[in-house]
Amino acid sequence: MPNVTQKTDIQRFTADGAIFKDDSSASFSFVIFCTGYKYTFPFLSVDCGLNVDVNWVHPLYKHCLNINKPSMGIIGLPHQICPAQLFDLQARFVLAYFSGHKELPSRADMLAEMETDMQERWANGVSKRVAHKMGVKQFHYYEDLAVTAGITKLKPVIGKMMKACSKKYIFELDTYRQKRFKVVDDENFVQIV
Repeated sequence: MPNVTQKTDIQRFTADGAIFKDDSSASFSFVIFCTGYKYTFPFLSVDCGLNVDVNWVHPLYKHCLNINKPSMGIIGLPHQICPAQLFDLQARFVLAYFSGHKELPSRADMLAEMETDMQERWANGVSKRVAHKMGVKQFHYYEDLAVTAGITKLKPVIGKMMKACSKKYIFELDTYRQKRFKVVDDENFVQIV
């Protein structure tokens, strides 16, 4: 992208710019801090029973179904994910329960599962600010949603394409959106541009 330079993390600011962790430097006039999202739901009644603690929205079964009001789903909270696939799977997941095709576990079981998941996250250093972060765990999460609700899983090729694209996003920031892929079968794809 014109006028954009991708740099490593900042080591320290100087009077006219910064020195970066790779010991390179640059001069600039402004810094824009991009600190992420802050989840707020001012349009929801407190009666819905959801709490937001820093950025941890709870109690949610599988990060998308309100345990206190199980007829309420919240689609799209997790981050560091493949958005279209996450939204699709979460929507089909909650629909399996809303439509009656699948019966929800007991409230106690859903709370226990949420607690186990979150305790594992806290033990691994995940803070409440990024409580719904998936990252490398996203494919396990997608599989879990599909198996739990008895819905169609993502095809393996989707995960492979996502992993290939995420590398391009990191290392080819200015051109990665121009890349095109063709799905060959459920397992394979090719880059066509």
